[in-house]
Amino acid sequence: MKLKRIKQLALQTVLAFSLILGGSLLSAAPVHAADTVDMYRLYNPNTGEHFYTASSVERIHLYRLGWKEEGVGWVAPKLSSAPVYRLYNPNAGDHHYTTNPAERANLVAVGWSDEGIGWYSDDSKSIAVYRQYNPNAVAGSHNFTTSKAENDHLSTVGWKAEGIAWYAFGAGFADPIEVPVPEPQVEDPAVNEPQPAPSTDTDNNQTSGTYVLNPNSKVFHREHCPSVNRMNPGNRVYTTESRDSITGKGYKPCSNCRP
Repeated sequence: MKLKRIKQLALQTVLAFSLILGGSLLSAAPVHAADTVDMYRLYNPNTGEHFYTASSVERIHLYRLGWKEEGVGWVAPKLSSAPVYRLYNPNAGDHHYTTNPAERANLVAVGWSDEGIGWYSDDSKSIAVYRQYNPNAVAGSHNFTTSKAENDHLSTVGWKAEGIAWYAFGAGFADPIEVPVPEPQVEDPAVNEPQPAPSTDTDNNQTSGTYVLNPNSKVFHREHCPSVNRMNPGNRVYTTESRDSITGKGYKPCSNCRP
């Protein structure tokens, strides 16, 4: 009986040590996994807006337009029961993000564009993402961060701390941007041949031009602005008209691509 008891105690000790070791290894392991996505954070020094996206293509495009790259804001799950909605104000050139369907509906009702689900909140509520509001800002009035220190600092300089916006699977980290090097262009004599100017008709059959107009929002963009890809194809009007001609018709320039 004594030998059996000793064996039981030895087994319990081994199991306990395994659990402790396993726990320490899990806590030391990186949170990045196949079912997560990095949420990139960028800053527009001209408008004061922070922008968040899971798209590396959108990240690189904005970086090339002059946005400041701030690495990964947090790590989000690829899917959960709590979507985070992304909205855009075409008049202020500002984005907003919320898990609240009522807030989403209210912003759409007052003219914001619904851009669908941007990412998802972590169901297990691993890491809080805090939301702050700047009552003095026209654009970039909200900031989102996993850093409690950043949240508290902004509160001391006039921002309103609005609590937890959603949850991340993992905290943010530095992630230097890698801009793809464009392929070398092969000279083609045909390139120098005169090309017919694209039509500026508003039948929306044209697929290229210097600018892209949105008759609904009365905002115009550069052709390769990421906002163009999010527009309803039926609202895209391509034109080679001059900037002065377009603004003379009441259109406002997009604050992202700054045409």
